[in-house]
Amino acid sequence: MFFRANVSRIVQEHEIQHATHPESATVPRTVTKTVRLFRNAALAPTAERPRLNPQRFSSAIWTEGEKHRPPKERQAERIQKWSQEVSGLAVFSDGSKTEQETAGFGYAVYRQRQLIAQGCGQIGKGEVFDAEIRGALEGLRAALAHRRRGEGITVCIDNTSVIDCIGATAPPSSQMAFRTFQKTGDAHTGMIRVRWCPGHTGIEGNELADQLAKEGAKLPVGNSLPTVSYCKRHMRRLLPLAFQRWWETVDRESYHGLHLKAELKKLPELTLQRRQLGYLLAARTHHGDFADYHERFNHEDAKINCPCGRQKSPSHLFYCRKIPRSLRPRLTPEPEAAIWRYLGRSFQTYVKLADFYDSKINKRYLGTEGALSWRLRDE
Repeated sequence: MFFRANVSRIVQEHEIQHATHPESATVPRTVTKTVRLFRNAALAPTAERPRLNPQRFSSAIWTEGEKHRPPKERQAERIQKWSQEVSGLAVFSDGSKTEQETAGFGYAVYRQRQLIAQGCGQIGKGEVFDAEIRGALEGLRAALAHRRRGEGITVCIDNTSVIDCIGATAPPSSQMAFRTFQKTGDAHTGMIRVRWCPGHTGIEGNELADQLAKEGAKLPVGNSLPTVSYCKRHMRRLLPLAFQRWWETVDRESYHGLHLKAELKKLPELTLQRRQLGYLLAARTHHGDFADYHERFNHEDAKINCPCGRQKSPSHLFYCRKIPRSLRPRLTPEPEAAIWRYLGRSFQTYVKLADFYDSKINKRYLGTEGALSWRLRDE
């Protein structure tokens, strides 16, 4: 999934682009369906393709560093006070996103607390991050059109990530907008400043830009390509769905009673010790010290019977009379359903049984070497 999102960022002339997008005349149709590289390349939509740019070290645009930013409430008070006495142009910009996953931007330009320009627009499939930089760029352009000689411009943005990217190397997402903003600052060295303006704090310019951004997000969508940030989030959302579909194709019928779901998060089984996890996996897969397993692989020297006289099986521990009754759980209301439950998500009960059985009963019965001989031979 994320491989496809990264491929979309590579330049068109790169060799991997020819590998993931081969000419139909040179590659058989059956190959494109079976090769994993082709399948992954076709998952995500085509995104804007950024360039590989050198690292930026310019200080032509003054930005507030992360280490020098005060808390949100204090910064809002500072911006509120600053907006009452600012002498140059002040640009407030914001971004918004709709439920249809279309993003828009808005900006407002002030001179001495007087609104002189405003606007909004639509960027198509993108994130609020992308809309923020587009709003800042369009607001900067409007301010330059109204700028007087020697007049400075301060761009107020409520997204600190956008501010950090303006002062550093342009990120892959909305790279063209960032580079245009930076080039404009390089052409007007020392005249453009970028400040953090916390959102939803009652600042007039920011509230107006926020309203315009919401209007811009509702405008008709153009033909612009999705941004890299949008594609990443899109692939992140598809990942659990694709994993679920894969699990449905490989989930064996013998596992259905366990009611195990396809989950990408860390499973609680992984908190077990290695030995205990081995007990649980052996019981779930039936690949362990069990009678049917030994018979299937012709382990002639393996002992398939428990010291109690019954054959070994994953469910035998719940009935073994060698295990004290105090350790054996009650198999209610249905014994089979209860066993499936203890082998599934309520695995702690089975792990305790298996740990006791292996250390107190099975090893004494077989001996350490006898218990491991068939395992070592298979390895």
